[in-house]
Amino acid sequence: MMNKAVGTFHVKINSLLPYNTSADAKLARMSIDKQFHGDLEATSQGEMLGAGTDIKDSAGYVAIEFEYSFSKG
Repeated sequence: MMNKAVGTFHVKINSLLPYNTSADAKLARMSIDKQFHGDLEATSQGEMLGAGTDIKDSAGYVAIEFEYSFSKG
């Protein structure tokens, strides 16, 4: 039988200053703060780097987070 945790989470994303400020870089940085509530009580912090391209509606991102948590039961 597989265990299942049920709950909600809230995410707060804030813009950060980019490492590369060249207009040609098309980069954006954001901080990520999450709070999980329910069977899993946790907080998570991370950072996301996004990049645009010259193609309309084309972009990509990568994010890394570290979670501090404990589960009920």
